[in-house]
Amino acid sequence: MIRNGRRRLGLLLTLYAFLSLMLAAAVFLGGRWLGERVVNDVVYTKQNILKHEAGVYTELCAYIRKEGIQDAADNEKLRAWFKDRDHLIAFIYDYYKQSSGARSSVGSFLSSSDEDTIVYSSVSEPMSTYAVLQSQYEGYWFHGPLEIRGANDFPMVVRIIYFPMYTASIFVLVLSAVLAFMAFALCLTLLFRRKTGYISKLSSELNAMAAGELNVPMTVKGNDELTTLAENMDEMRLSFIKRLEKEEQMNKNASRLLTDMSHDLRTPLTALIGYLEILDGGKAGSEEQRAKYVLSAKNRAYQIKNMTDELFEYFLVYSYDAEKIEKQTCDALTLISQLWDEASFGLESEGFRVETVMGDINAQLEANPNLLRRVFDNVVSNIIKYADRSEPVRCVSALEKNVLTVSVSNLSLEAPKSTDSSHIGLSSCKKIAELHGGSFETQLVASGENDPRSVFVCRFSLPVLTKQ
Repeated sequence: MIRNGRRRLGLLLTLYAFLSLMLAAAVFLGGRWLGERVVNDVVYTKQNILKHEAGVYTELCAYIRKEGIQDAADNEKLRAWFKDRDHLIAFIYDYYKQSSGARSSVGSFLSSSDEDTIVYSSVSEPMSTYAVLQSQYEGYWFHGPLEIRGANDFPMVVRIIYFPMYTASIFVLVLSAVLAFMAFALCLTLLFRRKTGYISKLSSELNAMAAGELNVPMTVKGNDELTTLAENMDEMRLSFIKRLEKEEQMNKNASRLLTDMSHDLRTPLTALIGYLEILDGGKAGSEEQRAKYVLSAKNRAYQIKNMTDELFEYFLVYSYDAEKIEKQTCDALTLISQLWDEASFGLESEGFRVETVMGDINAQLEANPNLLRRVFDNVVSNIIKYADRSEPVRCVSALEKNVLTVSVSNLSLEAPKSTDSSHIGLSSCKKIAELHGGSFETQLVASGENDPRSVFVCRFSLPVLTKQ
């Protein structure tokens, strides 16, 4: 569940992608602008272009002299020479036949006849390229005379333009696109690494938890869904630890219970076997002695039965789950009064005198009445076994800070010893209290310096709901 105030992880990742895209756009535009500046202002300046064109003109003149070329019209040798040189367009024409405008502008070449102007170039469509160059690079043309005569014996002139700038611009465009993509990928990777690294860390910690290393806490950082996931996994880890501790404690309690029960059962069983052997062997002298042995054996059998009943109740109570027990909302004073009235009746029938003090309890209680009745039954059973009937049993209930407390005290017959040989009944009471979110405690308090007896107190606390 996403907690209030936390960003959506999807929105954060979208923001990362947007920032990376903006950076890529900036790199592309900046790289293209810088590349164009370098191409036009540093590498292919007008001076460098004209210098290169002058070099081409010198090579062309040398080639014409070497090959003895006399005719410029559709000369295969000239076409082959220009074809081997990239980014060149050359116009060879009769200088004196061109109009005066042709001497100052290359634009008149387009209106000249094929006989007057011969075009040589390494590109497939030189005239379309020329149209673009005419508008952008008009002052970049180099012209000079050739040692070739025209049809009317007029000298021929060549105009040359060198245009590698377009190829360089394409290279700049491609390079800018590549750098932009690399910037996008790098930025996105660096931004995502924070989350992917966190996910990898959570994955390794989860694998450690799956392997049984529950003492390693989950790393909780950030403020998004991954943070919530980490917190939930850490809560799950802590719940595992609590469950394991609870199971370990239950195993210890069960082991101690079985040890105590085996010890407590051994005495009545040994006595019962002894009585039965006496009766079976006919060693009982008189009928009165035989009846005495039968009664003793019967009492031991009931003692064993009571112990096994308590053991069954203990395991039954510990099989309950706090989230699965059925609870109902009821008036706290009414429920506690009813349960204690039933318990008081049992005590009074055994000869006890009961004193009850019910405080001002104005609250509601979510509880399972049957389980709470077992608590009072166990307390009554414990009182009947060990309490002094000559002293009153006192019950005091009070409500303080939304906690209902019921204290039952009585004077025990003996000095502070084990008030319940196996503590099964009291352990069941404690478990029932925990199932209701409360607590159950017992306490032995010395009655006096010269009195071997002690006051035994059972204190039962439950959380309540205040009435509106």
